[in-house]
Amino acid sequence: MVDDIGLYFIEAKVSGCIVRDNIEVIAEDDCELPTSPPLIPAIDCHTHIPNAISLSSIRSNAAFAPVSNCELQDYRLEIYDRWGELIYMSNNPEFSWDGSNVNTGVYSYAIGYRYALDSDMIYHSGTVTVVR
Repeated sequence: MVDDIGLYFIEAKVSGCIVRDNIEVIAEDDCELPTSPPLIPAIDCHTHIPNAISLSSIRSNAAFAPVSNCELQDYRLEIYDRWGELIYMSNNPEFSWDGSNVNTGVYSYAIGYRYALDSDMIYHSGTVTVVR
């Protein structure tokens, strides 16, 4: 139940997919507005980054991409080979690297993003192992 005016966000998992929506609650013209700030429920955002992908897999390990329960914004993913050459870059968190253009081995990544309701950028770097 909503007890105050304001912008509300909802996030749910439906058939394994995360869906998000929002609704703005406003007062009618003849209503007196409350003086308290609108209530925005807090969402505890988490992002998981895999450390391996399998080129022979048709399941969840078939591609490299962060998995988050919140919307990622100002996103940038870079993947480098062992010589430090950039081999993949994306600004779209919906895209993933399938490793199809490389040999098995260990690759470095750098990723930056922020959550939709947060202004702070988050940065990660590490390695991802590509196996067949």
